[in-house]
Amino acid sequence: MYKPKKHKKNKSFLKNQIFSWLVLFLIFLAGIFYLFCFSSVFQIKKIEILGSQKVFQQEIQNMIKSQIKKKIIFWKTESIFFQNFKETNKLLLEKIPAIEEIVFKRNLPDNLTVKIVEKKAIGKYYARNGQYYSLDKNGVIFEIAEPEQDDLIVSSRDPISVNLGQKVLKKENLEMILKIQNKIEKDLKIDIKEFVVESEKLTVKISEEWEVYFPLEEINLCLTKLQLLLEKAIASEKRKNLEYIDLRFTKAYYKYK
Repeated sequence: MYKPKKHKKNKSFLKNQIFSWLVLFLIFLAGIFYLFCFSSVFQIKKIEILGSQKVFQQEIQNMIKSQIKKKIIFWKTESIFFQNFKETNKLLLEKIPAIEEIVFKRNLPDNLTVKIVEKKAIGKYYARNGQYYSLDKNGVIFEIAEPEQDDLIVSSRDPISVNLGQKVLKKENLEMILKIQNKIEKDLKIDIKEFVVESEKLTVKISEEWEVYFPLEEINLCLTKLQLLLEKAIASEKRKNLEYIDLRFTKAYYKYK
């Protein structure tokens, strides 16, 4: 004789089993979530700063500590897994211009290593406020500095105020300056005192108290004309009486004092 009640009982038992397994699975997920987000095991306890010599480590530590504090709904966490290092990287580069690059490394379970690559100055920028600043390869000033012997010195006659992290020179102008410096000092054996960037020209102040004017454009031909002029038209003993050489036109012009 057919008994439908037994069939319903088996079906109900199967549903209860599925529900039980689902509850256990959700409890397991909640446990994993708690372990990685809130458990003390993975809360960042130590931040190690490497490679920092000029930049104060404590300043970096404080900024990172303020960034690792996160909140999930109402609960606070400093989990090593729950970090967006891209945001921290961006903040540090904005606030500390002397940093070139930052690399974050998670050392499980609770240590964070931060490797700092500091900027290297290619010269000094002399601002109109009378202060010298270290200048990086992109034309950005990143720290107050004192000029040293043999430093590349660059200034501008444009009336601009300056702040650390500010771009004061176009990269192409800076590349031009380095090219001119290499040609004059290494090839022609003439010392340069300073480069002055203006709106329409680049002035090179020579240590012998004369100047060279370059256009703010392609300079290869200008450098060739300068070399020929100094080798054939202007003898080395006459350079002390030279006032300037102007390379901005098709023909090179020069004038004695």
